[in-house]
Amino acid sequence: MTFVKSLNPLPQYDIGGTDLGIPFRMPNGQIGFVLGDTFAGTQPQVGGPNWRSPMLLRSNTHDVTTPINVASAARNARQLWDYAHDNPEYSTVLPCDAISIGNRIYLWVMVTEGLGNEKWCEIRYSDDLGENWTDTGVKWSTSVYGGKRTMVTWEKGGDGFVYIISTGGLARNKNAILHRVPEAQIAEPSAWAPWGWNGNWGWGNSPGDDPTKGILPDRTKLGEICLRRIQGNFVFSGFDAGAYNAFVKVAAKPTDNWHTAPTYRPVKGSFFSAGGPDVVDRLYGSYIHPDSRFDRTGGFAMIVSQWAASGNPYRAMQYRISGVKPVVPVTTPTTTVREATPMALRFVPVVNGNNIISSGFRTPTRPNHNGIDFAAPQGEPIYAVEEGVVVRSRPASGFGNWIVIDHQPTAHVDTVYGHMRAADLLVSEGMFVRAGQQIARVGNEGDSTGPHLHFEVWTSPGRFGGAAIDPQPLLVGSANPDPGTIDPAAGTFYGVDISNHQGNFDIAATKREGFSFMAAKCTEGDFFKDTFWPRNRDLMLQHFPGMFCGYHFARNGDPIKAQVANLKAHLGDPNIPVMLDYEDPNTPGSGANMRSLVDAINSAGMRVCAIYLPRWYWRDHMGSPPLNNLPPLWNSHYVTASGFASVIYPDSGFAGWNDYAPGAPVEILQFSDKGQVAGRLVDVNAYEGTLDGLRELFSGAPGELSVDDCVLDFWLQLLGPAGAGWPQLNNRSVVDALAEIGIHQGVPGMTPPPAAEGAAPLPTSTVDRARDVWDQIRGPEGKGWNQLGSRSIVDAIATLAHHLGVPGY
Repeated sequence: MTFVKSLNPLPQYDIGGTDLGIPFRMPNGQIGFVLGDTFAGTQPQVGGPNWRSPMLLRSNTHDVTTPINVASAARNARQLWDYAHDNPEYSTVLPCDAISIGNRIYLWVMVTEGLGNEKWCEIRYSDDLGENWTDTGVKWSTSVYGGKRTMVTWEKGGDGFVYIISTGGLARNKNAILHRVPEAQIAEPSAWAPWGWNGNWGWGNSPGDDPTKGILPDRTKLGEICLRRIQGNFVFSGFDAGAYNAFVKVAAKPTDNWHTAPTYRPVKGSFFSAGGPDVVDRLYGSYIHPDSRFDRTGGFAMIVSQWAASGNPYRAMQYRISGVKPVVPVTTPTTTVREATPMALRFVPVVNGNNIISSGFRTPTRPNHNGIDFAAPQGEPIYAVEEGVVVRSRPASGFGNWIVIDHQPTAHVDTVYGHMRAADLLVSEGMFVRAGQQIARVGNEGDSTGPHLHFEVWTSPGRFGGAAIDPQPLLVGSANPDPGTIDPAAGTFYGVDISNHQGNFDIAATKREGFSFMAAKCTEGDFFKDTFWPRNRDLMLQHFPGMFCGYHFARNGDPIKAQVANLKAHLGDPNIPVMLDYEDPNTPGSGANMRSLVDAINSAGMRVCAIYLPRWYWRDHMGSPPLNNLPPLWNSHYVTASGFASVIYPDSGFAGWNDYAPGAPVEILQFSDKGQVAGRLVDVNAYEGTLDGLRELFSGAPGELSVDDCVLDFWLQLLGPAGAGWPQLNNRSVVDALAEIGIHQGVPGMTPPPAAEGAAPLPTSTVDRARDVWDQIRGPEGKGWNQLGSRSIVDAIATLAHHLGVPGY
């Protein structure tokens, strides 16, 4: 067992101390973490202001061998429904488990009055990923079956039923019992069928009222419990209060004999003694992450809690576990249950794709072929079949290189594209792509017998946990993509800025519509705090990570120190970049005032990433002061049209892009306040350049080279300044210089380079420069260089060194 991280404190959500962190898969594929009693502060401790329970955090981390990162918090980090703690009827509401059925989340909670005194239990549900919750209206008794239906965990069986294991409350002194219920009736007590013994084990038999007996060995005393279906196996974990450790049990079915099921005890508890690699002082909790895997070392993640006693922190922690073995063999990734029916795909991945399929899905001769092949020529464009987010764009075993795109919110599938050259991957991980957008070029890498595209479709939750299905039925009637679609590595990228005037603006829809960046109002002057900012901040963090900012509207008559204090108090996380909106119509500005405000924000530990400064305001209200050594300029200059941003945008020659003065270019242009976005008319903006350049504008990485700069440097190193070779190599490229040296040394196969035809032209795009770099290193089409004896640069150097007798070559 390996400690990975503490999930708290999380100052951006005003979380100091918290516990539980119950992980479950949300309807949109994210992982939700349900928290118990949570308190504000910067330290993981019990007590303090802003007591909340339950809370819900959302994460996009699916690789459980890596630290879990939180993307957002439901309800702007408030508790999930409003009530007063320590009221005359009860003290707090504690969550036990959550489950997603269709687009609805169900949450089982205990209403308690002090530790171990559970008054009743409830089921609440949310249809909007945890933002609003509805009480089903039933108060579930905590006294039935000897109190063994109080703390509950549940999981779908893939057969239309939900299976529920339950135990007592926080006295942690009872065994466990089993129920099942049809998914559609999960909130109806009469539909819950118990599993019990009446001469034989069967549904409908009473599990009995003896608190010491149940589905585990007699006199087992349980605390928090968790049931998850992992790769076709049911995994039951929890806190064994009697043995004071965490356990993990594995069975093929919920009705198997849990007494004799394989059992692992990865975490031990202790009372007020030193911890260790597998010891946690004052242990409780113990929940299995739903993305855990048997077929990966360290592939199980357990969330355990630690009570704040004798100086311990009050926290939830992520541990990585190895050695848990399935009882049902894991042959291919399986999903717990199909969350949604895959939809027909909008486009084929290559032009005329349905007519050039060369190999089908899991044919008799290729039973393990998880996709279909398109016999397209080398370099043919590959297109995204649906809109989605790129989750992989990198080398992969068997594929050479692959791209994986998550389309779960729209098409309920992931798609996989394989065998491309590294230089032909035109999208990066985390990028949103539009349906029909070019993402790569056909290649012949990896286990490939000729140029082709290998294409796969995976059901929910996707490539990492779902099941491969035949793509062909989903491509019937799919359209050909536009062959004129440009590569997305560079060009025009669109953004949106909003404020309280837009209310609960649909930020998720904004991302789905292809926008690359966002700004939202945070504060104004020394008095105004935008109440929508915490909500917008969390949603932008979820949908536009690294590509958003909060903006402060400057009031030139307000004290600078008070404005900065207002901004810092409401921003939440000082690492979030700030756009300074400098256009106060009531009080003329000045260059000195603007610079002082920028310096004060930066000195307070925040960072101004850009200044929204309309040209008319700079000229007419400020007297055109110098703009050197300031953050990038964000201008406004509107077109008269209204409509989709990409349609009404003029082009890069529009007057709004003109420099304010020499050395003061416009980096972002707001070109309309009537752009149609997510069904609304709002401010729309454009950025001309590369995606890496835009990301650097928001992230702020002074002195760091962008990907574009690195690729250009590689190109120049291989081909020489301006592509004309290096003077010190007698105006030769690296390849030609190696060939000349080889000839001079008598290396077999080395031949004179072809006659020079002038300097090599510098390709205009980073993508084409990267392709040139790949060719220079590996040779045209990866087949080596003729003048190097059909060798790559690496092999030519090795051959030359061997010929010269250098040891080790």
